[in-house]
Amino acid sequence: MLELNSELREIYLEPGELHIAREPAIIRTALGASIGITFWSPKLRVGALCHPLLPYCPTDLTAENRLVTGCRYVDFSIRQLAWQFDQLDVSRRSTSEGVWPRRSCGKSARQQNRRSGN
Repeated sequence: MLELNSELREIYLEPGELHIAREPAIIRTALGASIGITFWSPKLRVGALCHPLLPYCPTDLTAENRLVTGCRYVDFSIRQLAWQFDQLDVSRRSTSEGVWPRRSCGKSARQQNRRSGN
């Protein structure tokens, strides 16, 4: 098992939050029915994780409400992280992105079908 450096700062993301780490850190979250989205710039060694819950941000939110609640939404979170990486002058071609679904999602769907008789 990989041993983690205990001197690293640990950040735990709740659903609907995002974090950009400009220095070494451990960013954790627990995925339920949601996903985690990561960004990584190997050149600057800057990483990010967001934990959105819903796919699309409502268009009728005020600009102020978008800043407060926008990270709950996949589309807003991706745009926000891309904008923050742009501010750090990170080329989008030089970043790695990842989408991490809940691992047991398929198993849960099968179990749910069994319970409902499908």
